[in-house]
Amino acid sequence: MERDELLLAITRCPEIERARGDAGHPCADIVGLQPPDRFQAPEPWRGHIDAAPILFVSSNPSIKEDDSFHMESRSDAEVIDYYQ
Repeated sequence: MERDELLLAITRCPEIERARGDAGHPCADIVGLQPPDRFQAPEPWRGHIDAAPILFVSSNPSIKEDDSFHMESRSDAEVIDYYQ
């Protein structure tokens, strides 16, 4: 999988919608913590991952209530540019 494909697979994860409709889904608890109209998508990484000597994996590091970048209304190219 190419870098851009991986980035989009993470930010546009189809499991998010499945988790909204299934309380037994493994992601239901975390997805349910955010209202759908202000949902912040999973953050893949920030910057140039191709040049990163190390990658830290954790929860969304920059989750915040006033995030104005809504994934649902953005094109794939805009999402890729935002994170890279």
